[in-house]
Amino acid sequence: MILVTLVGRSVARIRGTLLGVTGLVSAFQVALVLQAASYDQQMFETLGRMTPAFIQRWLGENIAAFASFGGIIGFGYFHPVVILLTSLVAAFVASDPAADVEAGHVDLLLSRPIARHWLVTRSALLSLGCPLILAAAMLISTWTAVALAAPPDVRPPSAVTLLLLAVHLVAVAWCFGALSLALAGVARRRAAAFVPAAMAAVSLFFVNLLAASWRPARVVDLISPFHYYPGAAIVAGVSDPARDLLFLCSAAILLTGLSYWRFRTRDL
Repeated sequence: MILVTLVGRSVARIRGTLLGVTGLVSAFQVALVLQAASYDQQMFETLGRMTPAFIQRWLGENIAAFASFGGIIGFGYFHPVVILLTSLVAAFVASDPAADVEAGHVDLLLSRPIARHWLVTRSALLSLGCPLILAAAMLISTWTAVALAAPPDVRPPSAVTLLLLAVHLVAVAWCFGALSLALAGVARRRAAAFVPAAMAAVSLFFVNLLAASWRPARVVDLISPFHYYPGAAIVAGVSDPARDLLFLCSAAILLTGLSYWRFRTRDL
């Protein structure tokens, strides 16, 4: 009941924002399906040739899979706006422990017989649960739009492919949520936890984009969660999801554990 109350309190504060972002990513997926449904094969080939060179290098040898009906739909799950927006939502909700300290609510909460770890557990669940909600909404929107608008002669992406894309999207967002949570374990202001995590997400995404063209950036890219989300390879069916998800989930769990330790030992 303690955990349910804490989660409910946090959800009530972000309910409007979460609903708005959910509607945005769902509408984006529907728009992609409708756009892809209006293309013929010649248009897909033209789209592939018109793709900027740096995007072609980022997609790599799997760019042929992108220039198709299924590739356009799958791209929505690793589009920069979608992946960064989902990561920022996870980072924001994970910074709640720092927000409680900043607002002075932590004194009221811990004046009751509540262990400190419940505050971290609440935020850990939200940093995973919010991306799950967004990914689930995207999947439902995609499948509904494909069923209603896809031409009968095209091949939509398989359910396994879409699920893998959604799981990787959630895992990447969870990493940045866990980073924000680890920072919230020592921070006294929400901004001190959320802003560095948000900056890390944006910076590492650009490093991942740059690594396709600039060799020195590949060294840093190896520690970036985006390196382990090869969207084009997943669409093409040539990725190694076990390895990638193991790294992403291990990093998120490690950072979450660090948050528990830091919050338990800090001076409130």
